[in-house]
Amino acid sequence: MRKSAKNPQTFGEHIRYKMAFERNPLRAQVSDKLLVRNYISEKVGTEYLNKLYSQDVHPRKLFEVDLPSEFVLKVNHGSGGSIIVRNDAPTDNPLPAPNRWMGWKRFQVKPESFSSDAAIKLLDYWLTLDYSYWAGRYPEWNYSEINRMALAEELLISQDSSLPADYRFYTFHGETKIIGLDSTYPDGSKSIKHFMPDWTPIDVSLQAGRKILLETKNIPHKPQELELMKELAFKLGQDFDWIRVDMYLINGHIYIGELTNFPTAGQGIYRPKFLDYYLGHFFKV
Repeated sequence: MRKSAKNPQTFGEHIRYKMAFERNPLRAQVSDKLLVRNYISEKVGTEYLNKLYSQDVHPRKLFEVDLPSEFVLKVNHGSGGSIIVRNDAPTDNPLPAPNRWMGWKRFQVKPESFSSDAAIKLLDYWLTLDYSYWAGRYPEWNYSEINRMALAEELLISQDSSLPADYRFYTFHGETKIIGLDSTYPDGSKSIKHFMPDWTPIDVSLQAGRKILLETKNIPHKPQELELMKELAFKLGQDFDWIRVDMYLINGHIYIGELTNFPTAGQGIYRPKFLDYYLGHFFKV
């Protein structure tokens, strides 16, 4: 056994340790993209959730309700696989056919190029995949017993018609220690900026797999709603020794995106390394 498994020090080592040894059933509940909505409703209320249009074990039944022109399709038992139907999708390309090597990917498609039949095939494909074990990644037990479903939900769009930035609150017993701001650009590229809880910026980049998320060049102003966002993060995170609470802020309204147990499956690399050790010292084995 590696030394880090016996005595984890960094954030990534602690995350991998928890993936290997912790079996908190509450983590499994909040990993489910449907059941987490119940948890959020109980803790902070439904006003912080986007709309859920439909859900079913059979993706074809998602379309038995009248969906708006823009919406999101995904499954509840994984991460990274989604179909975003939006007017400002970067290309006119239709959805591709799934193949065995596709894995979990995000696709954007314009409403006029969208095919429900193609979407159903992608959703059916994702429903066959076991996200709890994926080649090249450490197993994530929290996804293993989720009752698999497909869902259609509201697409959240910023005032300028772009996909909203993702505010990520790194909480320990509910207390925010670091905030990450993940921004998505029209071409699909991403950048990230980290802040102390008072919005003091930190110079650090994050590598997740083959992707290196460079720092956001233009540092955004401290949001007026920051204290409320930290309060919501505390209420959602206080039942856990550690969890990341992800939010969107759109026209002054806060939406809870998800609760993330094990970011990048513990394989994220921070440069420089000080943030890895700083976050690591808040864990207790």
